Amino acid sequence: MNCLRLCCLLICLSSFSFGQESQIYTEAPIKVEGFAILAWDSITGDLGIAVGSNVVSVGARAVHARGGVGSIVTLASQATRYGSAGLQLLEQGLTAQQTFDSIAREDSGKEERQVAILRANGESFSFTGSKCLTYAVGLTGKGYVIIANSVGGADLAISAEKAILSDQTNLAHSLLAALEAGSTKVNVNLRSAALLIVRDRGERGCFDDRYIDLRIDDDPSPIQNLRKLYELWQGSYLFDDEWKSIDEFNAERKFEVARAQLKRVVASMNEELRLKPDDPETLSRIALALATHNVDKPRALELAQRASGLAPASPGILNILAECNFQLNHFDDAIAIEAKLLASDPSNEIYRHQLMKFQTAKEKGAH
Repeated sequence: MNCLRLCCLLICLSSFSFGQESQIYTEAPIKVEGFAILAWDSITGDLGIAVGSNVVSVGARAVHARGGVGSIVTLASQATRYGSAGLQLLEQGLTAQQTFDSIAREDSGKEERQVAILRANGESFSFTGSKCLTYAVGLTGKGYVIIANSVGGADLAISAEKAILSDQTNLAHSLLAALEAGSTKVNVNLRSAALLIVRDRGERGCFDDRYIDLRIDDDPSPIQNLRKLYELWQGSYLFDDEWKSIDEFNAERKFEVARAQLKRVVASMNEELRLKPDDPETLSRIALALATHNVDKPRALELAQRASGLAPASPGILNILAECNFQLNHFDDAIAIEAKLLASDPSNEIYRHQLMKFQTAKEKGAH
């Protein structure tokens, strides 16, 4: 049996020829129909991309970005070289136009392509080939690029442009708002969507440049579910990351950037409180952030008290209430809450550590 398999393998291999007479087969270009918004945050230097498409996994196919360098999206008759080689050329110092020209010079199919390029200084460029897919359009401005084909035309691009220019909450929020605005003008069913934001981590080289990377790869409502995924991710990770970024900007003596970022974070928290005024998890999470980052400790205690009133049996929320009391030097209240928590769960090391912290602080304060 093994000999038979070996013979079959040798016969299959013998049907191929190698060397100068071998034929080179090229893969047919992938058609990527959809629309994309590329934007640059002039304060933090972040670069972001939001994209929606009626093909599967548009985020994996069309999106390319590198922190501190640039972002590139390729739609229509796709050629990934514009992304991979394009970022290398941008890193070498070429302009967006020069980057495109350098690659397109050797591209016989460029008239079927759609390319958007945004540098890390806000310089924008778009190209829509004369043989591109239907409804193909591109818009550029300082700090943004919008391209679209097949799923909608000029109305889609204009709606997205208005949204990206009017929403200044933060880059992720602005991109999602633009994506949603554009989707109202879409004339087909979308299937996938993605949101990517990169940040230059050059001064902290051990970190990756991907700040946000979310995808909906195959779904009948990809943009709506991308928004839901973002909100879930925001509550789980984003606020912590944003606080860390404020600390990093301060450490790098970028104080104006840190202040601007803090203002955005507080605005985002206020918006969350407006939308979810009776959600104890939201109230307690924001309370902890306000208290531990020394933003507004009295307000933090108010929110924590409201959260515990809405969910009086939640140990996690009670633990945050204790911390908020501690931050205001209300040591007796903090100790009383934490002691009850530890009594209900004697093996919990977090409660034990917190209680010791509160008691030590009280003793030091008494002296």
